[in-house]
Amino acid sequence: MRLPRVSLSQLFPVLLCLLLALVSCRVYLRSGVPITHDGENHLARFANYKVALREGQILPRFAPNLFHRYGYPVFNYNYPLPNLLSVPFSIVKTPYQLTFKIIVTAATTLLLLGVWQWLRLLRFHPWARTLATTSVAVSPYLLQTVIYRGSIGEVLALAGIVWWLVWAESVRQKRNGEVEHTLNVPISWIQFLFSAQTLWGGILLGAFFLSHNVSVLFGTPLLLLVAVWRIWPTKPNLLKVVGAFLIGLGLSVWFWIPALAEQSEIIVSGSSLSAQYLQQFPTFHQLLTGPLQFGYSYTGAVDSLSFALGWGQWLAVILVTGWMLAALWGQRQARRMLDQVVIIFFLASLGLTLFQLSATAPVWQAIPLTRFIQFPWRLGAFSIITNAVLIAWVVQKGVRWQTVLLSLALCIQLIVGLRMTPIGYLNKQPIEYELFEQSTTTSNENLPQSFTFQNFADWQPTAAIEAGEGAISVHTWRGSSRTYSVTAETPVTVVEPTMYFPGWETTVTSGNSFRLVSYLNNESIGGRIAYQLDPGVYEVKTEFTQFTPPRFIGNTISTFTVALVVGGLCWWLYVQLFRKTRQTYE
Repeated sequence: MRLPRVSLSQLFPVLLCLLLALVSCRVYLRSGVPITHDGENHLARFANYKVALREGQILPRFAPNLFHRYGYPVFNYNYPLPNLLSVPFSIVKTPYQLTFKIIVTAATTLLLLGVWQWLRLLRFHPWARTLATTSVAVSPYLLQTVIYRGSIGEVLALAGIVWWLVWAESVRQKRNGEVEHTLNVPISWIQFLFSAQTLWGGILLGAFFLSHNVSVLFGTPLLLLVAVWRIWPTKPNLLKVVGAFLIGLGLSVWFWIPALAEQSEIIVSGSSLSAQYLQQFPTFHQLLTGPLQFGYSYTGAVDSLSFALGWGQWLAVILVTGWMLAALWGQRQARRMLDQVVIIFFLASLGLTLFQLSATAPVWQAIPLTRFIQFPWRLGAFSIITNAVLIAWVVQKGVRWQTVLLSLALCIQLIVGLRMTPIGYLNKQPIEYELFEQSTTTSNENLPQSFTFQNFADWQPTAAIEAGEGAISVHTWRGSSRTYSVTAETPVTVVEPTMYFPGWETTVTSGNSFRLVSYLNNESIGGRIAYQLDPGVYEVKTEFTQFTPPRFIGNTISTFTVALVVGGLCWWLYVQLFRKTRQTYE
């Protein structure tokens, strides 16, 4: 079997994007991981995700060892894609730190490669694509996200966004109403809705929906609008957008339905970050310039984290503004050069920049769920993509002095990026992440409303009798399940050292009787698992389950969607094989 030849022109974008990814990911080329805002938290989540799976939680929702071994429902509410991607590495016993490095580096490379491919489909020439892709790699937002913030979810979300744009352009460039003819079956709307292209778009959207909560919240409407705008000239192909959205939604509702429906169980709505988002707007000066150093975003106008968009990005906005003004004043050359794509993305860049400023606070307050974005400056993630189009367009127009200015600005950003270093490195053993005692969330916002217990030092892998007389003998004890015997001489209150969260179930067996207990709570119990038993001898089993209505509904829909996608892809592979076989005999 002859391997396909790969030309230098095909290999160049991959090598370029890998090199550009190392501008930020070079910090991983040594032992340990950089000390970042979120990096250690993600490593602890990787470890607890593996532990939860090993303990029998299919689709983990409750981290068994977090929060001082009392457990924490972080997986029920926080984006699961990084954890899902870590599972194959955990199976082959890859250290969590190396897993983190591989995923972030791969996601950054895919992000840049997606930008290159998208701009190629938009008909930009190689030098324009090179500078535009470089602008993303050296953007302050991406550099800080990788080096100082360690936000693996945002990098994955950005990669998902640009590859969705690639998908939309690919669909648009099909001939009007073109679908795959399969075995001479007549073309119908079902073939549009469930074509191979639709299935791949759905898988892409499904991954994006699981990548980063905030990016999904604000990015989904934008992605759908862009897809509809670009595919509108080939209207029958709009069914592919509908199909991809439905498939992506179906693949992700196992997470989103419980996350939204069970939101009232936790304190997230009243957490400090949700309540103070209106005090997190950067100033216009901060968007213009700021030191690229390790820091944090604080309430008010003083921050140690930079929110600058980048010199190259600002220069592109200024240059395109000049072209726009020239066109408005009637200059024919400017009008002839401007096209719909650059106008739309120019307006998008302006909007994404302006909405990071406090002047737009009334609009933020009028939009539902905006408090969950926590930091308005996160819109900068979207602007690095829209600004890439502006940079490519300016270079494409061939005005030499403008291209030289942009190249110099990006070179300066590249030099600054290469000088950025972490404030330090962590180097822990895997067991330390598996027994991580913190919550892995900024302000413990996933803490159940009822959990007030504070005596964390008293944790032991055994239940205890809070009231009454009796004895307990533990048979097995794991974070997600346990079995033990209770001998109650008087009515007793049994307490387990685990925070209660919907899904926990305790069954007791006494003789031939078998029943599910009802949990109770009071000030001394403080939100732990607790129940009462009458005098007698009992065998007790407590385990975390998926038995809540939102989880059942979400899991059922996602299971059906996975079966549909697998069946569709198998059919597509069969058709490809059939065609190849038929062509061989013909």
